[in-house]
Amino acid sequence: MVEIAKRTGMGALLLMVLPLVLWASGWQWQPENDYRWLKGWYWLTQTVTSPWGTMTSALLISWFLWCCVIV
Repeated sequence: MVEIAKRTGMGALLLMVLPLVLWASGWQWQPENDYRWLKGWYWLTQTVTSPWGTMTSALLISWFLWCCVIV
């Protein structure tokens, strides 16, 4: 159980690195005319909306439980 908590904590810290770097650097997003590459990011953010959020949560919970059973 301690090993799972360590891995989860490290994952959370890694996820906080990019926002902290952007915040510290003062970078601000500027819209551009070439927005095609942003569509992938938009689709990714839509995974938390209804009904996709429910399916994404179910998938992640299932994966978490599977990892707990394997370990």
